[in-house]
Amino acid sequence: MDRRGNRVDEDVATLPALRGRWVRTLRIAAEDHVEPVCSAAAIRRAETAVGNEPVAWAVRLGYDIAVRNVEEYPEFGGGEAQLAILRLGTETAALAMLLSIDVGRSQSIGRSGELADAVRDYVHRRIPLEIVWESVRQGHAWLTDRFMQACVSVVPAEQQAAHLQAISSILFDWVGEFSKVLSLEYIEENERWLATTLAARDEAVRALRDGTVDDVDAASRVLRYALANRHHLGMVLWAADALRGEVLQEIAISWLRLAGAHQVLLLPRGRGTLHAWGNSTGPLRPPTAPSTPFPAGVAIAAGECLDGVAGFCRSHRQARETQRVATLSAETPDGVMRYQDYSLLTLLTHDPGAAVAFLHDELGDLARPGSANADLRATVRDYLDTRSPQVTAGRLYIARNTVTYRLKRAEEILHRGITDRPLELWTALVLAQIVLPAD
Repeated sequence: MDRRGNRVDEDVATLPALRGRWVRTLRIAAEDHVEPVCSAAAIRRAETAVGNEPVAWAVRLGYDIAVRNVEEYPEFGGGEAQLAILRLGTETAALAMLLSIDVGRSQSIGRSGELADAVRDYVHRRIPLEIVWESVRQGHAWLTDRFMQACVSVVPAEQQAAHLQAISSILFDWVGEFSKVLSLEYIEENERWLATTLAARDEAVRALRDGTVDDVDAASRVLRYALANRHHLGMVLWAADALRGEVLQEIAISWLRLAGAHQVLLLPRGRGTLHAWGNSTGPLRPPTAPSTPFPAGVAIAAGECLDGVAGFCRSHRQARETQRVATLSAETPDGVMRYQDYSLLTLLTHDPGAAVAFLHDELGDLARPGSANADLRATVRDYLDTRSPQVTAGRLYIARNTVTYRLKRAEEILHRGITDRPLELWTALVLAQIVLPAD
């Protein structure tokens, strides 16, 4: 009997935790391994408990869930730095589940440096707590599904029911505690953020973009940056390595000073992304190349130099749209990308899903992967630009007969002439250069 006089089944009350030692048999192929983002100490502790290969399996699971979360919740951003931040949470969760199932009970979470870093990034980028909560809920469902699939694949059939029930119970307990810790971290960090000068500047920029600022001089004082009667150049800088915030600021200052900026405004957007502006009483002229080479993995999206408060907002919007298009590319963005070179693509990819559907409808099998198709697409696009097989041959450094053959082969794949719908075909080929993976 318990303290309330209820009968307790002694067999159940004393039932020991069901250890899921089967997790120690989990493996992934060598080519599926990814580098962890959690601390080396956290990885070592997990490897000591269950072994290297199961930890590699969990790290990959955390990576896969982060990728799915980015697809499901675009508020997190699609750059490599943003993905690395999201992985801090999903990898921590996957490792915690691995260790909890191994011992048969949910392990205490506590506050970790990885979780604090991720939450700090979400707060500073103004990702709403409800989006973070929803991504945790969805991540919990994906975690449960993957662990249950793994269980069924390695545990004998007669033992599966008990282990599946244990997985469900452990995951339910853990995600409940995780949500509480995450919410507390978010609320505390948000309170700290709102008390900072950086937050005031961030809100001032948002009000300018929304057109709700009545006193431009007051906004300038908050920003410590003149808005009226100035030319403005907006930029977005980001890095594959999420830990390069200081480097991005140095690059932004150097680049804008070379362009002729009198004042510079910098607003970090979490770790690994920086919004920047430069102003001058005369037009700004961005340099064609940096004074010193950028570190690998650093990218800049730059808007046009535009006038006044409207120009401040519009140039920044152009830079953000350029970054969006650049991160759609199958290749990692690197170097400087100017809005002038991406303006058409920002329009064409305003609805990315519709753009991809249009591409495949127009190109059909010509959109299939492979170097041969990539060569055909490049040749057809160049020909549509020049309408001269001879000029195309010279620009692509191939024989004219090769151009003729490729055009004919492309028509066979398209089941129509390449000049039947030249504008639609050219547009699809432009999109293909961004969306389709390089071969």
